[in-house]
Amino acid sequence: METFSWNGTPQFETSVNGVQNLLSLAQTQAVARDTYVWVGFTTNYPSLTGLPQLTGAAIYSADGTATSTPGVPLTKAYRWTSVHVTSSASVYAGVNTSLPPASNLTNLTSAPTPPTGLFPAIGSLPANFATWSITFTPQGEALLTQSTAPTAQTGYQPAIDIGLQKVRGNILPPAAGYPDDIVLRLYGGSGKIREFRLP
Repeated sequence: METFSWNGTPQFETSVNGVQNLLSLAQTQAVARDTYVWVGFTTNYPSLTGLPQLTGAAIYSADGTATSTPGVPLTKAYRWTSVHVTSSASVYAGVNTSLPPASNLTNLTSAPTPPTGLFPAIGSLPANFATWSITFTPQGEALLTQSTAPTAQTGYQPAIDIGLQKVRGNILPPAAGYPDDIVLRLYGGSGKIREFRLP
């Protein structure tokens, strides 16, 4: 669902919930369809407002393999304002606390660019729009989409962090560690998501 609102806390909360809902839908559909589902994200700056927008969409494999390209659109394009993707380390930088540890932790921002041809055009999004992507396997497990397939599309990563910073006005905060910033931790083995907020 495309959301348009003032650039305030309610919109940031809506955006965070939207990201969680898209990931949950993708994981559920991967299992239900017994196929691979990919969720792609990118950040753009529309010339009309100049405000950063996080964009996401999900696609699936038509034949159940990791090499079926391009994927078939599972959702339309979602656009979320007031939110910017960063690393979990950036969210917690300079704060006198830390995230609970997780083995083999990785960040969405460390994902390589998805393979060319994987993401088709979806609505106003051009083909190959995704800067970062998460793969859900037919078992519902999650991993960062690699730049090659299919060998890297198997198994899962124990934990994937998605750092989300609230945009204030039309700029990012000059430093991390603001109370509104959030980390979504996706557990690759189960597909479950846990939300961490700064205290």
